[in-house]
Amino acid sequence: MHKFHKSKLLLITLVLPFMATAQSLEKPVQDKNVMEKSLDWSKAKRDNISKYWLGTSRGIDAWLSGDESVSRNKSRINIGMKQTLKKSGDHESDFYIRGKLDIPNTKRKLKLFFDSDTNDQDSLENKQLNTTDQSYSTVGIGRTNKSNKFIIDTDIGAKFRIPLDPFYRTKIKYEYDLNKDWKNGFEQKLWYYHKKGWGESSEIYFKRDLSDHYALTISTQAQYQKRYESFEFGQFFTLHQNLPGSNWNSFTFGVTGSNKPNPRVNSYFLSSSYKKFLHEDWVLLSVDPRLRFIREDSWKPNPELEFRIDVYFKE
Repeated sequence: MHKFHKSKLLLITLVLPFMATAQSLEKPVQDKNVMEKSLDWSKAKRDNISKYWLGTSRGIDAWLSGDESVSRNKSRINIGMKQTLKKSGDHESDFYIRGKLDIPNTKRKLKLFFDSDTNDQDSLENKQLNTTDQSYSTVGIGRTNKSNKFIIDTDIGAKFRIPLDPFYRTKIKYEYDLNKDWKNGFEQKLWYYHKKGWGESSEIYFKRDLSDHYALTISTQAQYQKRYESFEFGQFFTLHQNLPGSNWNSFTFGVTGSNKPNPRVNSYFLSSSYKKFLHEDWVLLSVDPRLRFIREDSWKPNPELEFRIDVYFKE
């Protein structure tokens, strides 16, 4: 887990007033005034950091391109904390920081990123459930090219560890309308890390709207990593919800397996995602309940509950 003590303190200081707001509703007027001051301070602190980061991004963009940026800038920083509770009573706590430096005027369309959520080498199950190991950060430069319906992302950078672990990755994505109801797409990703070698993943998916508030995605995935010299396979069904008044976003059923020591299923899982902004659009609460059935645990149910608090610094 990262030791960003100052950033942790900042995150707690920013979020605490919003967590306490509900408890303040029944308090005397003078306490509410204190709460309002705390909220104002948190917002001012967040706005100052966002302004500094956006100003840095525009300055770099102008220096590289020679033109002053006037369009909306997509640079952002995301600081968060995650708490996971498991059946055994174990719990895991993680702190993470992610960011992107947007330089839209630069002809090469470069982006500078730093992230503690690099999941290239994770299993398909962990990728689908977003349970990435966040004990390392990466930093690098990326470029996005769009041609017709193809989107090609290329990144080069290094994972912070001793010694540094340089990496290269590229991703190609394509999506088109199969008919009036269904969309079809595929995604191919290839990566190389100096320490653990190369790997690749492939995905083909189908999407359709079931109604005004529900959509279905069916995804078939495969992944190969040289260090294991084996293939993983996954089949995932996700129901997306956009129902007014509800903060439940998705419900997923998944099956994963591998080809070694023989072709077999390794796990089944059910998961869902609940998201709610605690304040405006920059303090986000996420709750993700999960239920796993794992071969290594004799297919016994393994419930998990994950909480996240994210603070966003952006335009």
